Amino acid sequence: MFGSGMLKGLATTLEHGFRRPVTVQYPEEVLPLPLGYRGRVTLVWDLEKDRYRCTACGLCAKACPVSIIQITRAKDEKGKPMPYPETFEYNLLECIVCGMCVEACPFDALTMAPERELAVRSRVQADQDREGMRIDATPKTEPQRIRTHGLGQ
Repeated sequence: MFGSGMLKGLATTLEHGFRRPVTVQYPEEVLPLPLGYRGRVTLVWDLEKDRYRCTACGLCAKACPVSIIQITRAKDEKGKPMPYPETFEYNLLECIVCGMCVEACPFDALTMAPERELAVRSRVQADQDREGMRIDATPKTEPQRIRTHGLGQ
C-alpha cells in the first residue's frame, strides 16, 4: 500500500511524543551515579588507625599505564624508610581513568571517587597531592571501594 511507511513513521512519532521525556536538566537535576563509577583516584584514610592505608609499596605506580603516579616513602629520624607515603602525587589531566592502580593495590588503599565533575581551571589544580586525594574509610564509602577494586574480575 502506498504511504504505509509514512504512516508507520507518523505512528512512531506520535507514540514517542506522548511519553514522559528522559531528558534531565543537568545542573538542577542530578541522576545518581552507579556503584563502581570511575571518578578520580583517591587515597583511603583509615579512621581507626588515623593514617592512610597506603604503605608506599609502589605497585600502583608500576601498574599505571601512563606512569603518572609518584610516591615518596617517608623516613624516620635515622633515615630508615618507613611503610608510609611522604608524598603521593598524580596528575588528573593525564589519568586515563583505567583503574589499574586500584586493582594493583594489595592494601585497599586506593579507590575511585564517585565524582562526575572533574574539570579544573588550571594545570596546577590538576596536580593531585596526598591531602587532596584523601577520602575517609566509612561504611558509606566501603561499597564503592569494594566495587571499584573488583573491576578487573
